[in-house]
Amino acid sequence: MAKKIKFLFFISLILTYPPLFSISLQEQTCPEFPFFYPKKGALSVLNCDFHKTYEKRVSQIIKTFGRPHGRPIILNLGGNLIFKLNGKTQTAVATPQTYHSLKTFSHAAFSVLLMLPKENSKKLNSEILHSLQLQLQHLEKAEYALPTLNLTKNDGLLCKKLSTAIQSFIKIILLNQTYSNAEITSFYQQIHPLIIEILTRAGTIELEALHHYVDPWFSQMTLEEKKQLGVLVATAHQARAHEISVLYFAEKLGEKLGEGAENENRLVILEGKFDELSSLALLARHYLDQEAAEILFKDPYFLQSDLLGARQK
Repeated sequence: MAKKIKFLFFISLILTYPPLFSISLQEQTCPEFPFFYPKKGALSVLNCDFHKTYEKRVSQIIKTFGRPHGRPIILNLGGNLIFKLNGKTQTAVATPQTYHSLKTFSHAAFSVLLMLPKENSKKLNSEILHSLQLQLQHLEKAEYALPTLNLTKNDGLLCKKLSTAIQSFIKIILLNQTYSNAEITSFYQQIHPLIIEILTRAGTIELEALHHYVDPWFSQMTLEEKKQLGVLVATAHQARAHEISVLYFAEKLGEKLGEGAENENRLVILEGKFDELSSLALLARHYLDQEAAEILFKDPYFLQSDLLGARQK
């Protein structure tokens, strides 16, 4: 029955969206851009002209980044810093091992929550019990390794306290082979201050490392180069305006922060990717769109703002 339902659903997709299934990549007018419509005909050719020209301009802009008379850039790709200025590239790491050690213990607290199903007071199956047993073993080994991590005495104690609390909670669940939502809430209320303190310490370490490397880079630039500087920060989470590195560069550049892209000018955010190529491409598109919007709409921010709201003004 389930297979029949899936088959009927697939057929309904074909009937509802025939262009998705009836036109092969080879038949499309512009196969290099397979996700754009229309797929065939005169309008497809016209639209293909735009996308080809746009991508060509993006490539041209990327080649100017960090070149003499080009825009200086700083990329923060998950703590890996890249600075390009006057044909030279400098790199640094803003998230040292101590930062990652602290974050790892904070992640362990979250990991247990992810292992447990949402259903309240359900008897846990063998797969979940095995995952919890492994987590317990890994925590014990990580705690044993604490003296080798070059953490301060206070940071080491924070990690040990959190690890011990998580292990105790896991042991109770393994003993009972069940849990309640009330128990989970109580546990996370108990360890919440520890997690916050550990994350605060990790953030402080990151800020200190950022300033240690970025401040000298700023001193290498002229006033005009600083005005032209483009910064991209790659983030893993959508609460990007509150990410430590974003806050640091916003303060450094005097940029106004927001959750969307509406206010982005010299500081651009990339979510979910951490490679240099994607970062350079997004930065190039950002400045190309601003350049076009300035000419077409007399507002460089127009294409990154609320277009529906703009119509109502």
